[in-house]
Amino acid sequence: MLTLFENSMTYIELLEWVDEKVDWPSENDSFERELYPFQILKVGKGRCIEHSSFYVAACLAHGYRARLIRSLYPDDHAWAEVKLNSSWVCVETVDKIINQPYRRFDSGKYEIAKVVAYEPFMYEDITRNYVRMK
Repeated sequence: MLTLFENSMTYIELLEWVDEKVDWPSENDSFERELYPFQILKVGKGRCIEHSSFYVAACLAHGYRARLIRSLYPDDHAWAEVKLNSSWVCVETVDKIINQPYRRFDSGKYEIAKVVAYEPFMYEDITRNYVRMK
């Protein structure tokens, strides 16, 4: 059996591991955008969607329930959530920030977006978890 991990890791250790394996490309850096975890690992770089997808895959491989989160229009961004006990924990994979869901949309920098969680065979509108309705 092929394994990338020597030991089991916590979801925070996995965040550090993904950060070591996948670099953020420079502004002028061209590269193949990838969707599949082994391809992301092979390319070794990516933007928020690659970081988040790879992180979710690593969490799932360690037995965590994890899902990909996307904000749709006007600020297209991706991050992850991990289910711990009975709560979903926000994991900002690019900035390595844990459980600060309102930080991105309360800053006034971004307009209110729709936020969707994706798991196998399902998706859920979770905008209310990230945007404080006024």
